[in-house]
Parts: sequence; structure tokens; C-alpha cells
Amino acid sequence: MLSSITRNWWLVALRGTLAVIFGAAAFVWPGLTFEVLVLLFGAYAFIDGVIVLSFGLMAAGEGQRWWPLVLGGVVGIATGVLTFVQPAAMALALVYVIGAWAVVTGILEIVAAVCVRSSPANG
Repeated sequence: MLSSITRNWWLVALRGTLAVIFGAAAFVWPGLTFEVLVLLFGAYAFIDGVIVLSFGLMAAGEGQRWWPLVLGGVVGIATGVLTFVQPAAMALALVYVIGAWAVVTGILEIVAAVCVRSSPANG
């Protein structure tokens, strides 16, 4: 899996760039309507989910542990889709959704990191 991520370094850079853009927009334009920030979060969660899901599929193709990444990707995609389908409802629940998404994603990334660390490719 590490070799797949190394070959596709630009996906990691894209993910980081999107995170920086999302964070900067929240600081630079505090006067934006809450709905725009909700939709921005939805786009970020969806794109991040697609990227993480692709990492999981690459890991599965290499016989590595894939389920934490696939599950994290599905959670991100579902969060993004839900945000676009019900933006008003998501605006009310955004704090809880962001908190839950961050906790679940963080746990899955920790699991993925432990899997990568214990991978035979790392010696």
C-alpha cells in the first residue's frame, strides 16, 4: 500500500490542498453564509471520501488491509452526499456531524497507520 501511495503522491497532496483551502476559506471569509460553508464542507467530505476510498481499493488490489480505508472513504462520501441532499438539516447538525466524522475518520486513519507500520514492506 505504501508503494501505491508513493506512486500516487499527488492524491495525498490534493487531499492536503483541499483541507488547506477549506480551512482558509473559513478564516478568510467569515461573512459567508452558513449555507455556503455547509456546502463547502460537503464538497470537501465527498472528495476526501473518494480519495480515501481509492487508497482502500489500491490496498485491496495489493493484498493489503483495505477495510479501514474503504470504510473511511464510504463515511466521507456519505457525509458529503447527505450534506448536498439536506443542507438545511445539515446546517443544524453540522457541529455533531463534523465531530463524528472527525472521530470516525481519525480512528480509521490510526488503524490504517498501524496496518502500514506493521506491513512487511516497512521491515
